[in-house]
Amino acid sequence: MFKNLKEKLATQVTKTNLNVLPSIPSSDSVSISRDSDTRTSSITSRDDNLENNRSRLDSASSDISQFSVSQSSNSIMTYVSPQRTYMPPSDIESEYGGGGDESDHENNAKMIKMQKLLAIYKNKFNQLKNAYDEVEREKEHIKNILQQYQDTSMKRLSELREQTKLDRQAKEQLECLHKKEIRKRENRIEELTLKLTAQQDLIQLPHETDHEEIQKLREKNYKFEALFNQCKHAIKTHQDKQTELTKERDDLLQKLNEKQTVIESMMKDRHSDEISTSSVEVQEHFDSDISLLLQDKQRLQEQLELSNLHIRQLENERDLTKQQIKIDEDIKEKYENLLIKFNEKSDYIEQLINDKTKLETTNEEFQKQIQSLQQDINQYTDLNLILSNQQMNISYLTEDLNNLRAMIKNIENILPSNESIDLFERVQQLIYDHQNISQEINNEKQQNKQYFTTIDNLKNEYENQINELQQTKQQSIDDEVNQLKTSLTKLQQDYDESFTNCTQLRQTLENQQQEHLEQTTKLINEKQHEFNINIQQLQEENHHLKSQTEEIEKLKDSSIQSLQDQYQKSIEILNSQIEQQQIEINQLKLQLNQYENESKQKTIHIEQLENDFENLKLSQSELTKLQEEFNITTKQLQDNIQQLEEKQNEILQLNSTINDIKVINSTITEENEHIKKQFEDKQNEVLHLTTVIDEMKVINVELKKQIENELEDKHHEIVKLSTTINELNTTTIGEQQLIQNRLEDKQNEVSQLTATLNHLQETNQTLNNKCVEFEKLLEDKQNELLHLTSRIDEIKATNAEFNKQIENELEDKRHEIIKLNTTINEINTTITEEQQVTKNQLEDKQNQIDHLTTINEEMKEKYSKITEDLEQIKRRLDDKQNEVLQLTTLIDETKSTNVEINKQFESKFEDKQNEVSQLTTTLNHLQETNQTLNNK
Repeated sequence: MFKNLKEKLATQVTKTNLNVLPSIPSSDSVSISRDSDTRTSSITSRDDNLENNRSRLDSASSDISQFSVSQSSNSIMTYVSPQRTYMPPSDIESEYGGGGDESDHENNAKMIKMQKLLAIYKNKFNQLKNAYDEVEREKEHIKNILQQYQDTSMKRLSELREQTKLDRQAKEQLECLHKKEIRKRENRIEELTLKLTAQQDLIQLPHETDHEEIQKLREKNYKFEALFNQCKHAIKTHQDKQTELTKERDDLLQKLNEKQTVIESMMKDRHSDEISTSSVEVQEHFDSDISLLLQDKQRLQEQLELSNLHIRQLENERDLTKQQIKIDEDIKEKYENLLIKFNEKSDYIEQLINDKTKLETTNEEFQKQIQSLQQDINQYTDLNLILSNQQMNISYLTEDLNNLRAMIKNIENILPSNESIDLFERVQQLIYDHQNISQEINNEKQQNKQYFTTIDNLKNEYENQINELQQTKQQSIDDEVNQLKTSLTKLQQDYDESFTNCTQLRQTLENQQQEHLEQTTKLINEKQHEFNINIQQLQEENHHLKSQTEEIEKLKDSSIQSLQDQYQKSIEILNSQIEQQQIEINQLKLQLNQYENESKQKTIHIEQLENDFENLKLSQSELTKLQEEFNITTKQLQDNIQQLEEKQNEILQLNSTINDIKVINSTITEENEHIKKQFEDKQNEVLHLTTVIDEMKVINVELKKQIENELEDKHHEIVKLSTTINELNTTTIGEQQLIQNRLEDKQNEVSQLTATLNHLQETNQTLNNKCVEFEKLLEDKQNELLHLTSRIDEIKATNAEFNKQIENELEDKRHEIIKLNTTINEINTTITEEQQVTKNQLEDKQNQIDHLTTINEEMKEKYSKITEDLEQIKRRLDDKQNEVLQLTTLIDETKSTNVEINKQFESKFEDKQNEVSQLTTTLNHLQETNQTLNNK
């Protein structure tokens, strides 16, 4: 492109030379043609070396070349040579030879020709500059595109990371929920088993079942257990595989991060459109891979959910089968027992009468247990009272928070406006925290209510069960008595024969009674254990509430400390302002000293002038010849001397004013010292008030600590009492009455403690009121400080105005002295001006000659600079082309690395898909087995 451009420029130069200068001799044309040939040959030789590196810029540069050629032709036609009055000789004429033989017309033609060549080279330089600017614009455009792609890729990666985090959290939550459900079900199964074992001997319902059906059910149970074990094994294998998949996913994410770093390094080095297209392809491939992985992940999650549902169904079926088997076994045992009893009814008559008495005793024991349960309920009412006391404590805390708000409002009035914003924000935060705490307390209240409702429901269920058991016992006993009355007449004959078997039956009955008693004791212990657990939960909730109250108190203490810190900061700011004011006063003193020194220097200068004047008077004898010329000047000097004397008088007046200013400054300093003393007194008062406030706060803290210690001691006593109550539930009624009396005494002690607490709260309120009074005193003192600061500012303003006036007067005096000095210098210069006029004329002519020579030299230097700039531009273009080649090589290498990485990723992805397919086959196999089981 540049070769064609320069050939066109060479042809245009030759054409212009032929058209514009037809009258130039042949010798000149030959020399010019030789010069142009040498230049074009050198240019073409340079362009041949750069042909291979400039293939991509042909389209843009061709348009530029066309525009530049048209522009160069227009510039050649419209160029006008400047008018010159005098043309000095130059080195250009020596190049063409015979400067003295040629005429002025030929010299002008040669100059025009050289100017045209300069215009052509300027156009070439502009073209190269425009091409270089376009290349830089393209580079900036490419950089912007690459940055955009980089931003999008970073955003996408960040989104994917967030999605993976969310997926992990969701999986963890699901696992926790499944574990909780499994634990709940296991606990429920255990509870049902305990209830069934407790009610086996109490319920007697005759049912006729066959042995064959029982065996079938047992076989089914064994089969279901085997299937359940298989499912458990499959679940474990799936969990292991899931862990492996998560590990592999983490490895893939690490590899993706490594790829991202590689891509970022590539993005920094890319500078062409081909690179952007390749990066887009890589990014699309990367996004597609990630989307496939996410789809596979969702499929696996769905499959896991289906497997979990299937497992739940199997567990439900297993539970149902177990319950049926247990019921069948119980029915079988009861049926066998009934057969044995019907065979031995003859020996069982007397024992039934004894059983009635024993049942009555058991009923009495149950009633005693019910009374103990009612006592436990009364204990729960005591816990309700404790909760109400805690609510009262919370209300007191809210009142303390309101007092803190009032304190903060008072401090906002004291402190400046910038800090009030921060305080307002902190107050809002405290209010927000208080609202959150109140919401938590309400939630805890609701939970306590729910808990008490659950306790009531459990009580009702327990009472209903007891009533049902009593009714069933009474009905069975009545039925048996009626049957036995009818069978007495029949079995009296067999009484003698069955007497021998009575002893054996008695032993069996005693064993059954012992078993019955053990079961009842188990039930009672279980219920007591449940009640103990509930009490422990309530105690934990109480501890939680206490911890919350402690946190609230800590927040109070922290807020008070923050306010103290802010107040100390405000005091420090005021001290810094006062120090700044003192510094400013010292600066003013220094300025006054400087003014005094300047005035002294001026007096010295005036004395020197007077000495010079005396010397001039002494030199009048020597300058008698020039008296006629300098009479006028002497008169002027006399007038100036009079003016100087007047100025000296004015300077004396200024000195007197300066002395007055010093006196005023001394008075101001005294006033400042007096103000400082007042300020120090106020600061001491403020410090005293702060110490008093700190002491009050320390007293409050100590009182709070004492109250907390007392509350903790009482809480420990309550806990001990609750433990003693739980231990004494198994004791006799007399001991329970003693415990009730002790509880009443402890309640009286608690009431006394509440009274002491109320008294301490009243003392706290009085202390808070004192704190408010001290804060008001602080406000008054701070207002006095503000008044003093305003007064200091007014004094500063007056000092500044007075200093400005002094400075203005001094500047006027300086200007007048400068004017006098200028007049003296003008008188001295008039004598030398006439002598220098001729010298100046000669120097002007010499300067004109030098100026013409410098113009020629500057033209030569500009020409050399233009050639050097062209060479530098060419070198830069070569460097840029080499950089482009290096970038292309780097891009090819990165493409190869990307291809290898993608192959590795695809191979790993295929392996993962194979594993997923295996998992799906195993899941399908499990589903088929489950279907077969369901069909069976």
